[in-house]
Amino acid sequence: AENSVILPLKAKIFETAKITVFFNQLIHNNFEPNSGNVNDYLTAALLAEISRQFVSVPVPIQSDDRRFYEVPAYINAHITEKLSVTQLAEKFNYNEKYFIRLFKRRAGISPLQYISEKKLELAQKLLTDTALSVKETAYRCGFDNELYFMRFFKKRTDMTPTEYRNAFYRSYFTI
Repeated sequence: AENSVILPLKAKIFETAKITVFFNQLIHNNFEPNSGNVNDYLTAALLAEISRQFVSVPVPIQSDDRRFYEVPAYINAHITEKLSVTQLAEKFNYNEKYFIRLFKRRAGISPLQYISEKKLELAQKLLTDTALSVKETAYRCGFDNELYFMRFFKKRTDMTPTEYRNAFYRSYFTI
């Protein structure tokens, strides 16, 4: 449904400070008159942060094939580069179609989804923890094209990189 939110029953929160800031702002803002839109925004930001942290939890990989254990580590170590499924399959001596099926069976998501999640995680971290431009952030996340990066980011977060950065700073630094 369009207005539904899916949250995990259990998740480990690694950065409690951000979550605490959103909760404190919601509590403080609740006593302000006509605070409905702001509360909606803060709730959305809180849920986005919980979701971001949940997505960043490493994917448990189960495999009898020792080569496969190296794949997620390789992706994580080379996430700043342009990665392709074909390149990964060749690197680890797999047939590409078999590699995709194996990865999905073992990790629960496709290798392309895993790469996308890791790139998004890095982009969010760079946008909130550095003053890098969007272009430099795109480059450091392995994107050659800034516009493609912006479309990629907006598709996954419903915000442009600049909106994401501004929303973070507005909510995190205005208690």
